[in-house]
Amino acid sequence: MHGAYVVPIEDFNRVDVQLIVLSGAYDDPDPSGTAHLTEHLTAFSADATILKEVRERDLNASTFNAATVYTNSGSPEELETLLRLSRAVLDTPVLPDDFAQSEIDIVARETFLRERQYDGHRH
Repeated sequence: MHGAYVVPIEDFNRVDVQLIVLSGAYDDPDPSGTAHLTEHLTAFSADATILKEVRERDLNASTFNAATVYTNSGSPEELETLLRLSRAVLDTPVLPDDFAQSEIDIVARETFLRERQYDGHRH
């Protein structure tokens, strides 16, 4: 990781760890969806590697034009696990083939709906 920042907020008993990868939809070949699929597969692979289960928890990951952001949240006592989950996103995804195919189908539907909503134009 390039850097880590801890910003304490006294009012909450929560820690957010964000990993920002400078690759997003602008890096996709046409048709779009590759960055979004990569986001899904790497996030769930991190869960499978660290937590031993995919979809074991709520996960917030988003693909933007120039970056992909992974947010791992939990209590301050979970900070080490949250950092390990963030680091595991950078490893080669390891998931069962049937899981990968189900994510391909999900991303294809999401991409179709998004392109239909925006006339298929990229800005």
